[in-house]
Amino acid sequence: MCQLENLIRLKGEDFIVNESADNLSGGEKQRISLARVLIRKPDVILLDEPTSALDENTAENFISAFFEFIKKYEMSAIVITHKNDFVKISDMIVDLK
Repeated sequence: MCQLENLIRLKGEDFIVNESADNLSGGEKQRISLARVLIRKPDVILLDEPTSALDENTAENFISAFFEFIKKYEMSAIVITHKNDFVKISDMIVDLK
């Protein structure tokens, strides 16, 4: 769901993230962080700019999978973003100007 298949394919299943994580890109770090939160299946999740470091295709795939995931596990999500990429799946939008 967090689009980590390519990371595993490129770096291998035995890849070790070093302590400072400087052997990962910003997008890779962001996707791993999302996976770490979502694996716990919290009742409510707050995401701040969850697609900011992702390319457009990866972001679209993540959003689609994220929506299915939160529906399946009956989670609520609050997403803070400057983009309009979550508009299609949102039940409510609050626009702060």
